Amino acid sequence: MTTAIPAAGWTGALLGLAASLVLAVLGFRAQRRPEAVKHRQLRVTVWLMLGGAALSMLALEVALFTDDFALAYVAETHSRSSSPLFTITTAWSGLGGSLVLWALVLAGYTAVVARGVRDTGDRLGTGALGVLGIVSSFFFGLITTAANPFEILADPPADGPGPNPLLRDHAMVAFHPPMLYLGYVGFTVPFAFAMSALLLRRGGVDWLRRTRRANLVAWSFLTGGL
Repeated sequence: MTTAIPAAGWTGALLGLAASLVLAVLGFRAQRRPEAVKHRQLRVTVWLMLGGAALSMLALEVALFTDDFALAYVAETHSRSSSPLFTITTAWSGLGGSLVLWALVLAGYTAVVARGVRDTGDRLGTGALGVLGIVSSFFFGLITTAANPFEILADPPADGPGPNPLLRDHAMVAFHPPMLYLGYVGFTVPFAFAMSALLLRRGGVDWLRRTRRANLVAWSFLTGGL
């Protein structure tokens, strides 16, 4: 057992938490005073958040494939006899791992939104990034506290029970949960723009136009997943 894997996962989650909090501050500050924030600051912060989430997911998968039962999450959800497919899907078969996947998907959507915000003069867009930062910080906060999948056991077992029996015999577990997550999390984007429009006291349909594609994408993933 090596502490490098859980340390990397924990570091990624902390990086995601810090970046999401910074994004919330920068986003709302740019909404109020566009000249006070540089566009590059927003984009770099979003990429740091995405990188942190990706690092956490990668560390979790490495821990599963190396049978690192020193991690409580691996000991509770994995088995040496699990096939490669179900070893991959075990990453989101438990609470902690599913939150890592949720945070990764949310960070990905945030990166897409950030790409569409061309400058800090886009007050609707920067406000939406601020809202996405707040939502992201909640999930990263859970990963680093109550639902930490990188907790280390003092006395690790030699093997684990494997994934939930309901999840270990059907290949749809590789597609169904991720597609649902892509759908559910996708609706955070229109929510963020709606909240931004409310903060700006801006009526009309501008935020609806900006989120039409996001709504269609989210509904499509939910339809496919269900």
